[in-house]
Amino acid sequence: MKATTFGLGVLLASGGIAQAQDRFDADTFRPMPNMGDHYLTNISARPTPHGQFTLGLFGGFADDQLLAVRDNDGETERVGAILHQQVAVRFLASISLGNRFELGADVPMIVSQDGDSEVRGLNDDELPGHDAGIGDIRLIPRITLFSTETMTDRTGFSLGLAAPVFLPTGNAENFQGEGGVRVEPRLLLDASGQKVRFSANVGYMIRPGSTFRNLEVENALSYGAAFDLQLGTPKLRLVPEITGQAAIGADSVDVEEMPMEANGALKFLPYDGALAIVVGGGAGIVRGYGAPDYRAFGGLEYRSVPSADPDGDGIIGDADKCPTEPEDKDGFEDLD
Repeated sequence: MKATTFGLGVLLASGGIAQAQDRFDADTFRPMPNMGDHYLTNISARPTPHGQFTLGLFGGFADDQLLAVRDNDGETERVGAILHQQVAVRFLASISLGNRFELGADVPMIVSQDGDSEVRGLNDDELPGHDAGIGDIRLIPRITLFSTETMTDRTGFSLGLAAPVFLPTGNAENFQGEGGVRVEPRLLLDASGQKVRFSANVGYMIRPGSTFRNLEVENALSYGAAFDLQLGTPKLRLVPEITGQAAIGADSVDVEEMPMEANGALKFLPYDGALAIVVGGGAGIVRGYGAPDYRAFGGLEYRSVPSADPDGDGIIGDADKCPTEPEDKDGFEDLD
């Protein structure tokens, strides 16, 4: 423990005069575009059909993402809410190329946020404003390295890599961004059966680093696990997920540097998956920074249904080894 304190989010040591503090992005829940193929924030490794694109809107509410607390004779005392309630909307999009590569985009907009106007032990200039604004835009390149899944048989194992890149478009002073580029390489694993899918992600967040009081937001190990469970029909899915991170570069790692949360959602995929409707919620398990008291969210997304023969050469689906290049019919391997 640091000094004599224990807490959730930000701890305040007794005494001392507050110095200028760094800021960071307090939102750790980042849903994926292409909601039909991916989970919630976990990224799938499975191949996606060439030419598929998605456009979506995702909204969320979070309560008490960032608290100031104090250890009072062994009892945790809540001092105040630095971020009490936040409402955000995300514009999501993705496109798939060559069945193996996908590029996603996530543009977050903070519609409203609030917190206590005074927090004992913090200076007024350490508290964020209540302004709406854009967050850090995220670009998500992903590649399937290996898969036994095909476009016609969606069972098997898949291995992939992703490297989300965060652009410094958000207002760091309001805990809506980090003021520098972040990159989070991830290793992706998927196992898919007829009615159940499982995903595991392990990553490493590389960031500029910041310190707010005793909270050190540094490079971190990130992880996540999720299931996708069919509920009677392929159109209705239950998606439970656990995600978290642990600071690697911090001088000492305590609970506030190890946020973990559990979320769950129902997904409805009508019109052969051309639409995805998501409704869910969750809560922090380990109440580090960004892990809320509770959250609720919902999303709506359109997904294109690509042609089974995008190059028009008459070779359908997985039999076409070059889906973007028509077969030249020269008598040599004309069926691939």
